[in-house]
Amino acid sequence: YYEAHEVIEHEWHAERRPIRLLYQGILQIGVGLHHARGGNHRGAELLLSDGIAKISQFLPECQGVRTDRLALAAQQCLNQIVELGPNRVDQFDWSLAPQIATNQA
Repeated sequence: YYEAHEVIEHEWHAERRPIRLLYQGILQIGVGLHHARGGNHRGAELLLSDGIAKISQFLPECQGVRTDRLALAAQQCLNQIVELGPNRVDQFDWSLAPQIATNQA
């Protein structure tokens, strides 16, 4: 997630149009999963929620990214993280972690 963050963060900071929310949402989903990996349940929950809300403004596809698929996968992750709670976030099923799908996929 760190490498993706570094690449997208540059674009997010440089962009001034509303599309910057798409970049920020993708970043927040990645950072939310990073928090889950580190056991930070609250950080994971907050950032996944914020990221899903932002990318959902660009459904079903934007800039070649299948935002509908990303939002659905991120929501599944969030649902499981909420269900696991703070004491079991380490049991998160990483096979649920979203992959960015382009409109060619």
